[in-house]
Amino acid sequence: MYYDEWIEDDIMIDGRGDIAIIGEKENIDLAVRRRLNTPKGDLFYDPSYGNHLFDRLSEPITESWLEEAIDDIRECLSGEQRIAVES
Repeated sequence: MYYDEWIEDDIMIDGRGDIAIIGEKENIDLAVRRRLNTPKGDLFYDPSYGNHLFDRLSEPITESWLEEAIDDIRECLSGEQRIAVES
């Protein structure tokens, strides 16, 4: 379905001017983006939500940093129950 304008993250106006709710696939995509783009602990009612990688951005990038960054992203995404992180 083609959407002309986003009203909010999960409500849009479609090509005919009707209000539409996004589908499950688009909802999962938005949920993953929000989770990855939120520093861990920034959501006041769920301190485990978010991405710990933001805390590492000022550190020098080394081999161990890369491993820890990958672990941070895996941990972040593991909070979204509708996806499976495989590699």
